[in-house]
Amino acid sequence: MLTQFTQYLQSTLTPGVAGNMLWATIYILVIFAGISLCVVFINWGERKALAHFQIRLGPMRVGPHGLLQPIADALKLLLKEDTIPANADTPKPAAMSSAKARRAVFRVIRLPSYVFPLQP
Repeated sequence: MLTQFTQYLQSTLTPGVAGNMLWATIYILVIFAGISLCVVFINWGERKALAHFQIRLGPMRVGPHGLLQPIADALKLLLKEDTIPANADTPKPAAMSSAKARRAVFRVIRLPSYVFPLQP
């Protein structure tokens, strides 16, 4: 394994040209993780700046100085459960459309996995 790693690092081919799907997948995951972290920290910085403009502390509940607040917000949004009381004035189709909308969002998120082949 170590010799394959050093041979790969010494080659001039990109992972796609070399046909090495493992390294191509690692590169894609590293880029995705980097972009995701940038978005999380930009979101955190924006919230802190807006809190400073309004003379308040901003998000401080999760992690040191609120660094994990965007992650907590995302988990809260994903785990939130829609509850509609039985005697509510809201018609039943509205509740169904909310569930359909959530399913549609996750389908769109999974869409790139349908396009990229897992085998060459």
